Amino acid sequence: MNADDGQLQAGERRGGSMARAIVYAMLVPPLCAVALMLVGASEWPPAELIATLCLMVGLMAVVSAIVLAVAGVPYVLWLQSRGRLNPLWICLGAALIGALAFFVVTYPFSRVRDVETAWRALLQGGGFGLLSGIAFCAGLRLRWFARRDRTASSSPGSD
Repeated sequence: MNADDGQLQAGERRGGSMARAIVYAMLVPPLCAVALMLVGASEWPPAELIATLCLMVGLMAVVSAIVLAVAGVPYVLWLQSRGRLNPLWICLGAALIGALAFFVVTYPFSRVRDVETAWRALLQGGGFGLLSGIAFCAGLRLRWFARRDRTASSSPGSD
């Protein structure tokens, strides 16, 4: 909080921890993958669906942990050192990192390698990354918008 003008700045932390933010961000991609799998797998046999979901959750958790360790956390620490640790920059960077990571992991294994498949991988990864960035900000308990404190001196009509 800035003592001079009573403003609460966007991006100001309210007691969140980095470890909690990392766990939140790491859980989002596997949960998104499960949701997408359940939406598209209505005709699968239950045993095959459960086995595939377990494998997908495990792989996505490992991949998201590696991506967070290699790119996500260093990016956040870089933002913090530059004084730019706010939800906008975190989410933009997370979307970019997620898009590139998902593309690198999935595109080589796709059966059809065309422009549409590449864009689909980039967009899905960007969505996973954006949701992870939002979860990371929630774990850090960052303020999303600047807000004015309601005090007696700042209420309308008082001089």
